[in-house]
Amino acid sequence: MSVARSAEVRSAAVRGAVVRDGEARRTETPNAVMTTFASPTLGGAAQALWQVEMAPGASGPVHVMDAEQIWRAVAGGATVHLGGVDEGEDVPLAPGDTVVLPAGLVRRIEADPDAGFTAVVTGAGGARACVPGGEPVVPGWIS
Repeated sequence: MSVARSAEVRSAAVRGAVVRDGEARRTETPNAVMTTFASPTLGGAAQALWQVEMAPGASGPVHVMDAEQIWRAVAGGATVHLGGVDEGEDVPLAPGDTVVLPAGLVRRIEADPDAGFTAVVTGAGGARACVPGGEPVVPGWIS
């Protein structure tokens, strides 16, 4: 690689991509509102970073992700059902807690019935989710 090209690559690495507040993408589902801060289609990141806001008592579907995710609870509380709803382990989350969910782990997130739940989450951009009996899909907030 030439010296000029090497300097150009270093400059791009330092510069990175800036996603402005007004560019964040908001996705609403029946279970939550996800605000995407960075993803492959928003800033060109290999990783996705988003916020999840769940109303009191809301719960997501039982599903599996094909990549690791890291959830950081910032407000309210939740129970993370690991291994399915009726088997496995229930892990409570409070503000300040972080849970690492490995790829392939069956999970369901249930917001506190009184306080709801807000978390900041990161994982591989383009990771696929699969519900029982369904086809794997890339959720819009991590694409």
